[in-house]
Amino acid sequence: MRALIVEDEIFSANHLRYIVKDMGIEVVNIVDNSKDALEACKKLKPDMVFMDIMIKGSISGVETAVDIEHNISKDILIIFLTAYSDDEMIEYATRSNAFAYLLKPYRKGEIVATIKLAEAKLNKNISKKHNVDSKIIHLIDGYSFDMKISKLFRDSKEVPISKKMQKLLFILCKNKNIYTDSQDIIEYIWQHDVSIDRLRSLIYRLKHITKINLIKNRSNIGYSVVLNRE
Repeated sequence: MRALIVEDEIFSANHLRYIVKDMGIEVVNIVDNSKDALEACKKLKPDMVFMDIMIKGSISGVETAVDIEHNISKDILIIFLTAYSDDEMIEYATRSNAFAYLLKPYRKGEIVATIKLAEAKLNKNISKKHNVDSKIIHLIDGYSFDMKISKLFRDSKEVPISKKMQKLLFILCKNKNIYTDSQDIIEYIWQHDVSIDRLRSLIYRLKHITKINLIKNRSNIGYSVVLNRE
């Protein structure tokens, strides 16, 4: 999971960052204003945003959250941060579809509980996107391949790969319990005869992206994916 912190008090921001990182969440950036927050959401695509309601500039955290929801992604969870707990401030915050509301000074237990709930909701949202007809092949080291949409994931987060890599994984996952002949793979991917070096290069590039061997080779037999049970 990836988080963005929008907070104009550097001490509070760093305190929050340490707690979030201890939970295994990657903090993609810390910013203190609406413009930088919106740019970070577009470029870095966080799963959740810890948003101070009162941030630098003329645009509040609530207005920024509404902008994120309407113009960037409804899937980003907004967790509001504020030193105020009065009814007026809470009503102001409800203008956006916020997930949670944390009061300053931060209490580690509340942050941990909020993050656990956020992770559960994000995982549930991902599962909904992978509808019941999806066929997920579970590979090693947290990787999985969705046969229905031909996409690779790691710990439920998509790993961008090329179309040819998608086709490579598709045919190997389709034949997941056997070794597939290299010529059959080449014909499926390129639809004409190419050098075996092209296939080896494609597998090497996939390994470079994933940092692990998702594909195993048996000399003179072919290639197969490495399943989670192995």
